[in-house]
Amino acid sequence: MSSSTAKQWARENVTGLWTTPMIPFTDSGELDHDGIRHNVEHLIATGVDGLGFGFSEPWYLSLRERMDAFTTFVEAVGGRVHTYCHALDYSVPETINLVNHCQSVGAEAVMLWTPMEFAKSQDMVCDWFEYVASQVTMPIFAYNTYHSHINFSIETISRLAAIDNVCALKDAVNDFGHTIEAMNAVGDQIVVSNPLEKHYAAMRTYMNQQVLL
Repeated sequence: MSSSTAKQWARENVTGLWTTPMIPFTDSGELDHDGIRHNVEHLIATGVDGLGFGFSEPWYLSLRERMDAFTTFVEAVGGRVHTYCHALDYSVPETINLVNHCQSVGAEAVMLWTPMEFAKSQDMVCDWFEYVASQVTMPIFAYNTYHSHINFSIETISRLAAIDNVCALKDAVNDFGHTIEAMNAVGDQIVVSNPLEKHYAAMRTYMNQQVLL
């Protein structure tokens, strides 16, 4: 998939319920690959439309462990549902390496949020996304989250939506009105999701939200 087709791919495929299993560990603190496979099977059995992986405490893992976990995850899914990986690192080059690894093992998209060091202003958020996106070709889901200690403004969201391979926004700032503003601003360009279950019925009914991401 090329950057130029990412938005159309998301419009057609990022639908329904997408969820992200936890990163499991053994009793001795090692990455649990069998646990990854077990969780994937359990969630696919529930009827999800897409699975993400790698958000839960990635900083407990080395970069090599994260890459190995992504490989196990994508192989376990085996193309039965759509897949994305949380590929952020606080190093920009390592973020790019993680994104390219996810692409090489067969993930369909990555989710990225802004490292706190690059979230000191709205312009820095945009600069970070624009640079990373220019170095990769994978579809990118932008994650608006207070894990970055910033809430993307509507102007920032509009700027991110203009990036070719940014194709979706997970607007996880617990602000119903903010997501509606984002949908009104960029909903014709990218898929926008309010991820909170308590808001989904209203978002589906009144705003035609196509995915609970």
